[in-house]
Amino acid sequence: MFKKSYQIRDVETALSADSIVYKLKNGELYSVNNKPIKVSDDVFSYSTKNGDVFFQKENLSNLIRMSLTDLSTVNVEGTFSLRGAFFVGNKQIYVLGKSEGKKVVYVLDINSLKVQSKIDYGCFPFISTSKGCICKIKSGLQYVDTSLQQAFWSYSFPEGEKVAGNIFLYESVLVVPSVAGQAPDNKDYLYGINVESGELLWKRDGSFQYYQLVKSSGLLYGFAHGLYEVTDIESGEKLVDKKLINDLWVSQHMNSIGDGGLYFVGGTHTNMGMFISKFGKINTETHEIEFIQKLDVAEGVKADPPIYHKGKLYIKDSLDTLHVYEQE
Repeated sequence: MFKKSYQIRDVETALSADSIVYKLKNGELYSVNNKPIKVSDDVFSYSTKNGDVFFQKENLSNLIRMSLTDLSTVNVEGTFSLRGAFFVGNKQIYVLGKSEGKKVVYVLDINSLKVQSKIDYGCFPFISTSKGCICKIKSGLQYVDTSLQQAFWSYSFPEGEKVAGNIFLYESVLVVPSVAGQAPDNKDYLYGINVESGELLWKRDGSFQYYQLVKSSGLLYGFAHGLYEVTDIESGEKLVDKKLINDLWVSQHMNSIGDGGLYFVGGTHTNMGMFISKFGKINTETHEIEFIQKLDVAEGVKADPPIYHKGKLYIKDSLDTLHVYEQE
């Protein structure tokens, strides 16, 4: 179980890196390790990666990288749009921007932050390997080199089917959820694709579009509307497929992994139809619910997915309050 430690009001967004980073609605940016420390004022947009936070003071302006260890900064002059698209790969950083009035992708060296190249916007990466990057394209996926200039392979889905949800890379297997058709008659699938060759390894009917990956085991976990599923990435086989609870409403994207469990935010409805927000944990070893408790908000107030960090849960509600719970 968790107990309420403190809360912070007027929080616009919160992200997790080596520490928790959150932005207030007035533009102030804070980093939380043991306690909140203000790292900048007047921030327009930001992103995190490992021990760094990247931010801009305004859109289409310079990019700033700050170390959360010593708060040292590097300023990169340019016309960037971090909120538009931003990704930190193994060797490069990719950020959307403008050049001569056109939308482009800037490729920056990850260490020096020097601009190595800029290309026409069309293939923006979201997964990185030592060899290249995975990009989404209209027909499916494309694996390109780190400069985004050369395509190693492309994978096209059947007509009417498209990528949906979270995509993961585990060793050499790219796991891709897809959806065909329109709700409520849509059909979900799950693919395993060899990242080196683009070869289809396996495909099966999917239960969810949003999963969570435990990298140490290569297992995918999904939980929504009481249904719980564990999938082996290498084979695509469902190892666990069970109903855990009947009266708790949890959307499939409202989960996160942390410390031996799948944490979730959802809720129940009262007899009067009011929504009561709750959060809990599924033990990923026993595959049973470990606890469920009420979020400290009024009836009808909902929340974002939970962030687990160093024994604490950070949950932002729909009234822009960040609730911090500590493990008892």
